Order: sequence, then structure tokens, then C-alpha cells
Amino acid sequence: MKNFKNFLTEITLSRAEAETILKLPSSYTSDDVKKAYKVAAIANHPDKGGSKEMMQKINLAYELLKSSSRTAKTTPTVNTNERVLQVLDAMVKNLNVAAYEKHFESIFKENFESKIETNREHVKNKGVWFWYITLTVHNKDRTKYFELSIMNSERPVASLGGGDAEQEISMRSFAYKNGKKIKMTQSVYNSVTVSKAMNSPESLFPKNKLEQETAKKKITKADMRSFLTKEMQAQDMDNLGTMVFIPLDELNGILVTRSVLMRTPAYSIELYQRVKPGSMRLVPLQKTVQIFRAPEVPETIELIRKLKKLKDVNKIQKEIESVKDHFRQLWS
Repeated sequence: MKNFKNFLTEITLSRAEAETILKLPSSYTSDDVKKAYKVAAIANHPDKGGSKEMMQKINLAYELLKSSSRTAKTTPTVNTNERVLQVLDAMVKNLNVAAYEKHFESIFKENFESKIETNREHVKNKGVWFWYITLTVHNKDRTKYFELSIMNSERPVASLGGGDAEQEISMRSFAYKNGKKIKMTQSVYNSVTVSKAMNSPESLFPKNKLEQETAKKKITKADMRSFLTKEMQAQDMDNLGTMVFIPLDELNGILVTRSVLMRTPAYSIELYQRVKPGSMRLVPLQKTVQIFRAPEVPETIELIRKLKKLKDVNKIQKEIESVKDHFRQLWS
């Protein structure tokens, strides 16, 4: 059975690369492929000073072309969708999710859970096809949220006698702190290096960078929106992100509304309820209270986080009343 590294090398090897490795002309027969393979194998055999990696590529090139022939006018059929989906499926299957959970647990001393999502529908941009894998890892209350994005792209390339395609795999890692999206790493890999890199959380999420970046306190509108949608799992009520509803149960919830006065952002926090379970229509609770113009600061995030944990409407009202003076002082 092929290991994951060999599988990726084979599946991402293009015909153009295989022809170059075996030094084939613009037109050839299956017999020419066999002869070229023997010449290349003898010249690059490890016992005669060649490398194991090059010998592996020669063998893979031969496997890809051994039943092939090509004339100068032949254009091979490249099933892009099938090939890239095979790579995606293999990467999902071999992604060591437990290693990421263990990595974050060792740093933060709490349990983490994870989820893998893929888009099996390709996206085309400037002639290049893209497919994505997203791994998210977070603690129970989502106050620590991490994301690994793996992108597999395929673009057409010119080859001897016809069209072909080449693949590129890139990975980007992010950390979220109070909704702030922090880019940790970004690199491009080939089929040989990606199998090791994608299962190395220590290099994709370095401990020292995690501690350094997540300690920053300034937040922006994008940070607050990310906090509300990712950690609080709020529902966007206006499709703009300026009014969101954080459910406490089937009916009751916290309505957070962003406004800007004299270029200064502020948030009102109110208790609302749905007219019926699942409805998008909200009505205020009879004795609702609000924080008037809470600023865009980490303290507002911490308050919203605390209110959701309280869950009980009466307790939330008391907490809001108790901190109103403090939040007024933040403006001074």
C-alpha cells in the first residue's frame, strides 16, 4: 500500500514533468517510454551515485506514461476535478487532527476540539482552479480559536505536444484573540514537503508567537465581528454585521448593535426575544436595560462573554446595571 507522501508525489506529478524526467521527445510511443525509463533508471540508480528521490520520480514518471503515446498534435485529457479531489481526500484522511488538539492543550492547559471542512466545488480565478481544506481548533467556550487553511491550486501549463496542469499546495495558519484574526504562518509546499508540514502544529502555530500576538489589546470592527460570529456564534440580523443576536435559549438573547458617532464606534447591548422559536423577528423584553455607547475595547468583549455565560435574563440585567458606570468612565 502506498504511503501518503508517495501518493501525493504520484498524484501531483504532471505529464509534462514526467516527460521531462524521462527526457522524452515531442512525439513518442509506449516503447520509447520503456527505453527512456531504462536509460534514466541506469543513470540515476542509487548504487551508481543517483539519489533515492530522483529514482522515485523516475519510477512514478514511468508509471504515469508507460501505457501512453503522444504525437506532436496530441493534447492529453487532464481530469482536473478528479485528480485534485483525490489529493484533498487523501490530505483530509492523513491530517493528524489529534496532534493539533494536543499542541494547544499543552500550551493552554485545557481541552480543545476540532473540525475539518472542505469545499469540493472548485473556484476559478484568473485561469487557476482552487480547492480548500479548513481545520478549526478551539476550546470549549471558543475563547481560544485557531484555523489552518490548506489551499490546493491547479493551473494549466504548456507541455511538449499538448496541454497539461501543475498543482501547488499552500498553507496559512491563523489565531483569533477576542475576535482579532492574527496570521501566524504562510508557506507554499510541494508533494514531498507538505505531508510532513501539515502534521507539524509546532511550526504552523509556534508557541512563542502565539503568546506574543495574542497578548495585544487593540481591537477593530473586524475583530469585534469575528468575536461575535465565531466565539459567540451570533446570528447576523441585518446582513451587515452591525446588528447581531446572541441566543441564550430558544427565545431569549442578547442584541448587540454597532453605531458610529463622530467617527467613534459604540455598542449597545440589550435583551431581546424572538416572537417564536427560529423567527428572525425580535421584540425587546419589557424591563430591558442597555449599556449606552460601550466603546470598541477588550472590556466590551469580556462583558459580552460574561453575559452569555450567565444565561439567566435577571442575572444579565443586574450585571449590566452594575457595570454601566464603569463603561461611562471609559469614554473620559
